[in-house]
Amino acid sequence: MLMLGAMLEMKAADVYLLTAQTINGVVGNYAVPSNHKLAPNTPGSNVYSLKITSMPEGGFWFRIGVSGESNQMQPKVNDAPLTINDEGTQNPTSYSIESGCYGSNNAWKVSYTADEYEYLTVNVDITDGTTRRVWIEGKK
Repeated sequence: MLMLGAMLEMKAADVYLLTAQTINGVVGNYAVPSNHKLAPNTPGSNVYSLKITSMPEGGFWFRIGVSGESNQMQPKVNDAPLTINDEGTQNPTSYSIESGCYGSNNAWKVSYTADEYEYLTVNVDITDGTTRRVWIEGKK
């Protein structure tokens, strides 16, 4: 019985990219659940990723939503730019989710030129006991 309880606690969260734009050929929304679900990097991991192979030309805006949480992760100010790190960067530039980074009014802006990237990967770390982070990697 104790083992079952431990297994239930380790259930992966449902993490979503929230955007009203078309990503990977699917129109999204700013509600949880959305059409763009991130997957754990490895089983039991608290780092989630979504590979984006089809995106709006020039950029897109987004927030992050986690099932069971009433507030979405967002930047402190609207249109906050999110740096695109080269794929595989050891210590990527990320946005720390601190107080003031929850709500539904602001969105990160990801900008690029048409055909600059083969794909982008949105990453979110929601490990308990650490500062949550959001970052993007791109493959040119």
